[in-house]
Amino acid sequence: MKPIVLFLFLAFPFLVYCQYHDAHWISGAGYEGWTIIPSNKIDFKEYPYNLQLFEGSSGHYLSSITLSDRNGNLLLYSNGIQVLNSQHEKLLNGDSLSWNELAEDFYAEGHPMPDGIIGLPASHSDSIFYLIHSLEEYAFGFGATVSKILYSQADMRNSHGMITIKNEILWEGVLLTRLSACRHANGRDWWVMAQDDTLNVYYRALLNPEGFTQIDTQQIGFHPPWYQFKDGGGQNLFTPNGAKYIDFDAWNGLRIYDFDRCSGLLSNPVWISFPQKWSFGAGAAVSPNSRFLYVSSSIWIVQYDLEAPDIAASADTVAIWQGPFPKFARMNLMMDGKIYIMPFSWTHYGHYIRYPNNKGKACEVVLGGVHFPNENSATMPHFPNYRLGPLNGSACDTLGLAPGPLAWWRWDQDTLPLKIQFTDHSAYQPISWHWEFGDGQSANDVNPIHTYLQPGSYQVCLSVCNANACDTMCRTLNLQNVAAEEPDYHPQALHVYPNPAYDFVDVAFDGNANDVQLRLTDISGRICAVFPCSASPTTIPVETQAPGLYFLQLIRRGSITATAKLVVA
Repeated sequence: MKPIVLFLFLAFPFLVYCQYHDAHWISGAGYEGWTIIPSNKIDFKEYPYNLQLFEGSSGHYLSSITLSDRNGNLLLYSNGIQVLNSQHEKLLNGDSLSWNELAEDFYAEGHPMPDGIIGLPASHSDSIFYLIHSLEEYAFGFGATVSKILYSQADMRNSHGMITIKNEILWEGVLLTRLSACRHANGRDWWVMAQDDTLNVYYRALLNPEGFTQIDTQQIGFHPPWYQFKDGGGQNLFTPNGAKYIDFDAWNGLRIYDFDRCSGLLSNPVWISFPQKWSFGAGAAVSPNSRFLYVSSSIWIVQYDLEAPDIAASADTVAIWQGPFPKFARMNLMMDGKIYIMPFSWTHYGHYIRYPNNKGKACEVVLGGVHFPNENSATMPHFPNYRLGPLNGSACDTLGLAPGPLAWWRWDQDTLPLKIQFTDHSAYQPISWHWEFGDGQSANDVNPIHTYLQPGSYQVCLSVCNANACDTMCRTLNLQNVAAEEPDYHPQALHVYPNPAYDFVDVAFDGNANDVQLRLTDISGRICAVFPCSASPTTIPVETQAPGLYFLQLIRRGSITATAKLVVA
């Protein structure tokens, strides 16, 4: 067996190294009229992430994909019509994907279909990517529908890149929507799925070194008699471990299936009605540990426990929309282990779930926690789990792939000074963890909490091992005792009433409200919420915050210009 495993490592070396294809997120229209404006780009290789303007040359609306190489360096991005490289140059032959009259009308901002494009690395080369994309067409009575799913191939073996296969038909149907993908149980190939939006019919295909094979359909699950076209709302996705497939939109409810990574078949359907019927503003995402499903529907975020005997009975509303924030819509689990939530309205703000592996409100939904330099609207790439390995011991674990673990972790400052929550997000099934905190202390917990005795710089290292190998990741933490240094306090410049507060606070400040936001931090300096602000006075919600002392900061053009103490009772 060992010679076979060695041969496979040599044949597919990229399968056992880093898989940071989802390291970047590009968002924003990119155009104002016919004028190109910068988009937004988040680099998740760094933590905290690096959010900056992105001088791209195409807009990004609903169809969007950003692909990096296995080490997390940006390679290409696409809005479903144009494909550009990291230097913002069109790939050779990288124009007119899914080309028709509608694509011509939406050329600047990209195809207006959520999850209308996904990108998958080829199993025979780590420089070749398959782009699977929808062909959306004008249709009387529907506005626009998708009748074909196409695929193209991007070859990035040189810095410029080129499209070598273009607009080949994968599926034809009536109303095909919402692409998703999951690793085959052999750890190399990919299952790709789409849904016929008028029926409970799912299309599947296997992408392997020969191309697309096993192209078939499966009809399964409950089809509500009132079934309505989803009009682009909702999301379909696999759990990170590939064990379940989720089909959600608020009009027609939540459908949960077991998924067989060997055969690509769905089974054991569970249907759950959703109380708020709102088609377009809906999304779904699953926690990194594959246990908790989150669904959004305009004003609610609801958590379901996928391990509960009765999944429907486990429903727990973990967030309710409150102005002046934008409402909830599309969701996605990103590389830093947080779930990000975007609205369908044009806005500078998004939300995120800080600890999605935690049950109930301990998951911590942070409203307005993401502030984009330029406006964004529902631009959310659909990233499959690129770091899902083979299903060890299954009948189709036949390639002998044995990837070592990939160490990755993040840290969050607790409400107490110098108290740090460390969270492991390592890949490929680690079975042991060892933390070195840089102050002579260590721990073997998965997600330890550690309190430092004094401010300073500390090199923190996490070593993880599985049955095949070990890996280590180190970062430097620069910690300050922020609670000992109270922020500049200007009570006359920022007026807060009532104080203490229970649910809402009225805030008034001097000067105009141009390019202003209000930021709420706890005594350690941790940002609890960010509120967009267009007028003074304004009202902000605080009922979701834990009782305690906070600082409310007035931010003008990125600088803190005033601070007020606020007590939440």
